[in-house]
Amino acid sequence: MRRPAPSKYALNPVCVYSVSAPDNFDGRETFGKLFFAEVKTLEGELHSEIGSILLTEHLPDRWTYPEIQPKLLAEAQLRGICCAKQSLGGAQP
Repeated sequence: MRRPAPSKYALNPVCVYSVSAPDNFDGRETFGKLFFAEVKTLEGELHSEIGSILLTEHLPDRWTYPEIQPKLLAEAQLRGICCAKQSLGGAQP
């Protein structure tokens, strides 16, 4: 099955964030950087470990990291970087 992959895009930095959990890295705080991707065109198939790309008008009902991802999206919205405000399940930045 052929799946599209982004071929022309812009990556815009949103923020640096941190996460800590008792069961990860001995409870130490870890850091990451959030980017917003504006995809302009797609190729015919993926070239990475990503299984598929889903294009949708709405946010997903199920998140991979439901305690983190809605908060990151809320922060991007607060900064005016992406997306019209949608229900984020009570997440706050």
